[in-house]
Amino acid sequence: VITFEDNVTSIGKYAFALTTIESIVLPNTTQSIANNVFYKCENLHTIYIPEKVTEIPKNAFAYSALKNIKLAPTTTHIDEHAFWYSSIASILLPGTVENIGAYAFTYSGLKELYIQCTTPPDLGSMAFSGTDDSLVIYVPIGYEDVYKNHSRWTQYKDKIKGFNFNN
Repeated sequence: VITFEDNVTSIGKYAFALTTIESIVLPNTTQSIANNVFYKCENLHTIYIPEKVTEIPKNAFAYSALKNIKLAPTTTHIDEHAFWYSSIASILLPGTVENIGAYAFTYSGLKELYIQCTTPPDLGSMAFSGTDDSLVIYVPIGYEDVYKNHSRWTQYKDKIKGFNFNN
C-alpha cells in the first residue's frame, strides 16, 4: 500500500502509470488527479478517492486491474476513457455526477453500475460499449423512466432497473 504525506494536493500525469502498485490511499488533502495517473497499472486493485477530488480524468484507470474504487461523494465528472479496458466490475456513482464521458467504461469488466443521480448525467458516446451483456444500471426507484426516456440513456433502457439507495 502506498501512502502519502498529508500536504499532497495533486497527483500528476502518469505518476503511477505502468507501475506494479496494488493498492493506494490518497491523502484527504488531494484535490486533483491528472490524466493517465494510473494508466496500465495491471496490479492495482483498490483505491479510495478523497472528497476534494471531483473529477476522474481521462484514462485515469485505463487498462488497470482495478476491482474496488470508492469515489468521493462530491464527484461530478467521469471523463472519457476513465475506466477504458479496466477490470472494474461494479461502481457506485454519487448523486453529484453530472457527466460520464465518451468511452468511459468501454471494454471494462463493468457488470453493475449504481447511479444515485435523480437527473440522468450527460452521457458521452459509447460510454458502456463492449461491457458485459449482463450489465445492469441501477438508478433510484421511481426514476427508471426518467433514464429510459432520456435521449442519451434510452439505448440502455433494457439494462436500467430501480434500486433503493436508502437501505
